[in-house]
Amino acid sequence: MRFALLVFTVLIGCAAEAPPSVDRAQMAERWGEWVTSRDSLFRSPVSPLADTTGFDGLSYFPYDSTLAVSAVLVPAVSQDTVAFPTTTGELRPMISAGHLVFEASGVQWRLEAFRSVFGTADLFVPFRDATNNRQTYGGGRYLDLEEQPSGRYALDLNRAYNPYCVYDVSYSCPLPPAENTLELAVTAGETMP
Repeated sequence: MRFALLVFTVLIGCAAEAPPSVDRAQMAERWGEWVTSRDSLFRSPVSPLADTTGFDGLSYFPYDSTLAVSAVLVPAVSQDTVAFPTTTGELRPMISAGHLVFEASGVQWRLEAFRSVFGTADLFVPFRDATNNRQTYGGGRYLDLEEQPSGRYALDLNRAYNPYCVYDVSYSCPLPPAENTLELAVTAGETMP
């Protein structure tokens, strides 16, 4: 009982700790570099596009600095393996890392974060939002975050990207879990091609 209370107290303390302030100008500059890198990848021989002839770049919402926010990762008490359904019907195992807590549009939100079972340290954050099936892919979009030992993140929703199955149906793409559905319209990141 004392251990459970201690764990709960530590988690509450981590969530209550002030998230880092974000340098929005720097995040906008890094976003520009990210866009260039994404577009270069799609022009390269490893592109998910069958034909890159005439490819002028991916489609993006205009950069929205209000969607570059501070976030805190509340670690998972138990790092369970979760089986994600995919667009091709198979299951993809991921490890639960915890949940990110952040504020956007004056509301506090929460997104579950995951790690690969193959040992990479980055966080994988698949999500759905109110733009899906309209401006963005109906199956949701993804965010990748370099893991921070402090658990404090500068979360730029402008880096939300489409899974490869949007561009080639032969790719098997994990579908976001129900708890990662935001009632917020994330008008940032990649749009439908």
